[in-house]
Amino acid sequence: MVITPASQAGKGGSIPLTRSGGLCTLVINSPLGTIGIITQSDTLTGIVFAPSQPDAAGSSPRIAEKTALQLERYFDDPHWRFDLELMAFATRFQKKVWSKLRKLKAGNTVTYGELSRRLRIAGGARAVGNACAANPLPIIIPCHRVVAVNGLGGYCRTDNNTFMLEKKLWLLKHEGRQFPPC
Repeated sequence: MVITPASQAGKGGSIPLTRSGGLCTLVINSPLGTIGIITQSDTLTGIVFAPSQPDAAGSSPRIAEKTALQLERYFDDPHWRFDLELMAFATRFQKKVWSKLRKLKAGNTVTYGELSRRLRIAGGARAVGNACAANPLPIIIPCHRVVAVNGLGGYCRTDNNTFMLEKKLWLLKHEGRQFPPC
């Protein structure tokens, strides 16, 4: 996985892509509704929920098709391990959090506070939550596996938090974890 530090974003013609920006290369149907796949060259740079349509007509790059296939496999088997070339613009801290999350297996959860302790960041639960919220690759970098001490926590910072919490709840149930409904 290539995670480009935020300080290098925009160098060499790269354009930072965010959950609300970027162009979907491919849109797929899933148990969570439509999912947009954002690519740049031969790397995956973003996953978005409920995009309206692909932004480019014609054939999809190989990485978009590979991502769609691996997402399909994950939806069939929650223990599927993604093997994709990723690129995300990130701070060093976000990179550390996301790297730790990629090692967290399906069916396991960790609290924001526990993850901050594992990263040796005293009192860093909120910072971990912010790093999770900034994750442009939900599902692939499984920030849905990070929960609050007293419930689900948040998911994919957005104006419609209930919509996203329903997605987080579905993903956790898919992986064998039970939480009360949103």
